[in-house]
Order: sequence, then C-alpha cells, then structure tokens
Amino acid sequence: VEPLRFPLGEGAAGVAAENRTWYAVDNPAKDPVYQSAVDLEGAWILAVPAVDVCDDLVGVLEMSFTSQQSKELMEAALQLGRHLGNAYLVTHRQQETESFCRGLALSYGTAVDALQIARSDHSQRVARYAVGIGEAMKLPKGRIRLLEIAAFLHDVGRVFLAGGPSSDEPPP
Repeated sequence: VEPLRFPLGEGAAGVAAENRTWYAVDNPAKDPVYQSAVDLEGAWILAVPAVDVCDDLVGVLEMSFTSQQSKELMEAALQLGRHLGNAYLVTHRQQETESFCRGLALSYGTAVDALQIARSDHSQRVARYAVGIGEAMKLPKGRIRLLEIAAFLHDVGRVFLAGGPSSDEPPP
C-alpha cells in the first residue's frame, strides 16, 4: 500500500478527510466528487477518515470494490449494525435492571432502618463498608454491586423475626 497525498475536499478521500466522515462512491462515472487522479479505480469506492481521540486527522483509508464485493460489504455492514444495536439494547437493559434492583434494595434497607429508631442510616453504612472491603479484595465490579445490594437488605429479616424491628435481639 502506497501512501498518497491529496488536498482536502478533492476526491472521495479529500471529502472524507475534510468532513471527518466516510464517503462512498457507488458510480465513479456519475459521482461529482470522484477524481481519477486522486481516487482508486473500481466500481465502488469507500473512503474512511482515520482520526485520533482528539479528532485530529491521521489519514484516510480508501478502498475499492467490485459491484459484487460492494453488495457483500453492504450486507455485512447491515448485519453488523443489527448485532451492534442488539448488543447496545442488552447492555442498556442490563444497566437499567441493575439500577432498579439497587434502588429497590436501598428503599427496603432505608425502610427497615426507619423502623429501628437508633439505626437511621445503618444499612447505608454497612453497604459502604461492604463496598470498601470488596474493592480492597479487588473483587470484580459485578460482585461489588451484589455486596452493596446484600448489605442494604441484610436487616430485612429483623422486621419479621425475633422481637420485631426495634429489637436488638438477634434473629433465631
């Protein structure tokens, strides 16, 4: 692969570089941007800018395809898009579920703490200790989240067992 120099805005690669987005040429003979002097030859051309994390242009990757290859590439891109979309939905749904469970556990713990007059933020303090210990043990984040939820809920049984919610007597 030989590097080529091109002015910004000229040819598919120049347009991709100038706009910081991909540019596709599906019919070079009819595309006003395509320039045979700077662009590759092919039935279908794709130019993709390469930018770093600061959005500075590093270069442009330009590829040419036959008509058949372009159809296969489009189908692969559509399938990839579907898979990425599904992965996003699953991840987003999982985060919502974890957030809901944490909030529910915190609510239960706070309610139990409110029933125990001398222990107003007990469950939250236990949760902070549990998270701190989990982090010190270098447990995975998922395990630490479970520890926090368990700590919020650790006294829920006191409401139903032993002498009731305000009792210091441990459950049987």
